[in-house]
Amino acid sequence: MLNPAIVVPKRYYIILIVIFLLFSFSIYTTALFREYNNDTQQYIVLIITLFLFIILLSFFSYSYRLAIISSAISLIYSLVLLKLLPDIYNGFQIIIIIELLVFLSVQYKKELNERMSIELEIEEQIKAYNEQLAEYQNTKTRLANRRKQLKRMNRLNTIAEKFTGKVSIEGLLDTLFHETAALMEHSAIQLARFNSIKNSFIVRNAAGYTKDITGLPGDSLVNWIWDMKRPIFIKDTETEMRFHININERFSHCRSIIAAPVILSNDVAYVIRLEHQEAGFYSEPDLRLLKFIADFASIVLQNLELLEYTRRLAITDGITGLYVRQYLIERLNDEIYRARNYNTYFSLIILDIDHFKEYNDMYGHQAGDRVLVAIADIIKKSIRTVDFAARYGGDEFFIILPETDIQGTLVLAERLHHKVNELSLQELLGSDVGDSVLTVSQGVGEYKNLHDDTNTFISRVDSAMYQAKANGRNGFVPVKNYDLDESDS
Repeated sequence: MLNPAIVVPKRYYIILIVIFLLFSFSIYTTALFREYNNDTQQYIVLIITLFLFIILLSFFSYSYRLAIISSAISLIYSLVLLKLLPDIYNGFQIIIIIELLVFLSVQYKKELNERMSIELEIEEQIKAYNEQLAEYQNTKTRLANRRKQLKRMNRLNTIAEKFTGKVSIEGLLDTLFHETAALMEHSAIQLARFNSIKNSFIVRNAAGYTKDITGLPGDSLVNWIWDMKRPIFIKDTETEMRFHININERFSHCRSIIAAPVILSNDVAYVIRLEHQEAGFYSEPDLRLLKFIADFASIVLQNLELLEYTRRLAITDGITGLYVRQYLIERLNDEIYRARNYNTYFSLIILDIDHFKEYNDMYGHQAGDRVLVAIADIIKKSIRTVDFAARYGGDEFFIILPETDIQGTLVLAERLHHKVNELSLQELLGSDVGDSVLTVSQGVGEYKNLHDDTNTFISRVDSAMYQAKANGRNGFVPVKNYDLDESDS
């Protein structure tokens, strides 16, 4: 690209003038002595003119000013030649034509450079605009990332509040699944739980798959996390060779995966896993975020397990595994409240082991504990999930039966009566007891008198239990004043 702003050194002007003077002197001498004919003179002029044209073009490439000066000098030179050599008119025509060409070239060069200057200016403006646009896009991207980070931070605060507000493990696991799904983009998500009985992972929660995979065993990826106890990032499942991931069965377009373990007591208890149909969708920051959520869930789960264990110790009898008396009274109060306010009903069985003190005194407390455990196991296996059993104290057991009338309660009492009689007292006591049979006495009552408080109702059923003992033990008696076809066994 030619640059009109180039400064031409002064020596070029001097050289130009010297060249013209030398050639002018030469032509003048030739014309003076008339040593050549007219044709030769024209050839000489033509050669000089061509040389002049080359010089003009050379200077033209440097500067407009130098080109114009050179043109002016050459024009003067041509007029001198015409005066001295009138016969070289043809050569003069060539010079005039060359001068015109030079003049036109100068004009064209001027316009060309002006156009190039404008184009250069436009290019600079476009470049500056592109730089501003790129900076704007970068700023926009940074702001979008910042907003995304702030949104995630706010969501993490919400997750932390919900995590710490949970009082049950199952509630926390539901929160972990749903909040992670809301926080991070995904095509599919699953939460797998380790099943100690099957010694494998089972999918607890799942969403976004082509079929319901809840309850299905985990795949090799989950098992790898279980072995390695660390998260995993798969950029593209089609190039992943470590695992066999059944894409067609679970999610036909799964390409990018991140997964993190929830560790309890140094073992992987759960695995939270996100999948996306776009290859390379997830990145290392996404994996770090998922690991942070999983680690936080681990801490809360450990606290909940400790709380659950402490609570279980506080409300569970250490020998039988049934609930303790204090928790029993709370439940009984709740049932009475529901019966009074919501027109519900329930029944209560009070069971007492016959001759238990004699077993303890004769065979020792360990033998007595085995009897307690055996009775507790029969109760656990005989009642429903909604029923409530507790060890009231010593050898006395309470069973609360919600939504059960007296007739249904008597059926259960009779079942307990027969199952206790079937126990081997000799095995429990570890000694030969002859034909002795383990027996229990039971009092049975349905809560009907809404004026009875907890203690009054317990007293009524307890009196029925003592009546069974008075009748010779090994039986059950309902609370009096009920219209029954059978009052004893």
